[in-house]
Amino acid sequence: MFDIPSASLNAIYFDSPEYFNGDYTFIANFSNPNRKIDVRFEYIDIELYFSNRLIATQALHPFMQRRGEVGVTSVHLISSLVYLPPDTALELRQQVQSNRVQQSR
Repeated sequence: MFDIPSASLNAIYFDSPEYFNGDYTFIANFSNPNRKIDVRFEYIDIELYFSNRLIATQALHPFMQRRGEVGVTSVHLISSLVYLPPDTALELRQQVQSNRVQQSR
């Protein structure tokens, strides 16, 4: 199981109307609810999207969880010169200015 109880947008700025840079941090909870087997995560790639556009990605090191174990890790993502279409960039800019970037599922 995987969930994110806490996330923060540390910084975001636009180099031009359509290109931006961002710095994000979130806490990820990994848990193995299985009572019979251990789980090994060999490959984990976390992706961050805004309006169905990939804006950042981060790979995590492999790790193992024993039966019933819960683990917490901090994930740091950085965007550099990410292109967004003009309407999507305007939407992000407006959300940042209102200090409320919308979460989508």
